[in-house]
Amino acid sequence: MHSRMLSFRIAITGAVIAFIAVLAACLIVIQIVTFDASAKAAASAGMDAASANTLGRLEADVAALSSLVRILAIHPSLAEVDEDSEFDGIVALFKAALREQPQTDSIHVGFENGRWLQARRLAVLDRSQRRRLEGRVRRG
Repeated sequence: MHSRMLSFRIAITGAVIAFIAVLAACLIVIQIVTFDASAKAAASAGMDAASANTLGRLEADVAALSSLVRILAIHPSLAEVDEDSEFDGIVALFKAALREQPQTDSIHVGFENGRWLQARRLAVLDRSQRRRLEGRVRRG
């Protein structure tokens, strides 16, 4: 009888230990799943905030460029250009516009007579473009 009681106690103890081990494994799995879900939620929230920030900056840039285009579109010196001497005022206007809009790297305008003008920031030119420009300045 004593050995039966001992084996019963061992069986009960083994069952309790197995039950605790299963509970511990379930808790570990729950922790892993919860951590994964919270990491995904945090990453998603971070990306949403970054996207909203970028969208806000892009909208502001587009609005600024849009107002610049509207102003340049009605400027009287851009209405019609027939001689090279008339480009000086336009170049000064474009330089001022480029200073006001640091995100803009160049401004292009075409005229009804087929002529066109481009003003670019020197900082965005690569080495070969700078060499060609320096050659034109020396010759001109």
